[in-house]
Amino acid sequence: MIKDVRAGAQLLRRIGAAGIGDVDTAGRRDSVRWFLRFAADRAALARSDPETEAVKDVWDLRVFGAAGRLSFVGSTTRVGTPSRPNTQPWLKHAAQAWAPPKRWCRRHPARCGP
Repeated sequence: MIKDVRAGAQLLRRIGAAGIGDVDTAGRRDSVRWFLRFAADRAALARSDPETEAVKDVWDLRVFGAAGRLSFVGSTTRVGTPSRPNTQPWLKHAAQAWAPPKRWCRRHPARCGP
């Protein structure tokens, strides 16, 4: 693990990245890639909050203390079955209003604030 942290730091220095999220890890197939993706994901999660997540079309439910994602525009399920995209903006906004973040914050109120 320490090797991966060092290699990740060297890569960030070598390419002159301003942050860990600026690294394109698509071509890498090693533990450094996995570490950088994990660290970038956790940094993005730490920076997000329920208010900013609630205006997005796809919510990362980890922000609200739950698991998974909630899409208001259509997505693909785990078994590969696509759900049809929502093409009616009024319906998307109604669904987002119906599923407020506070519903998801009941389990972890400290994460979502007062």
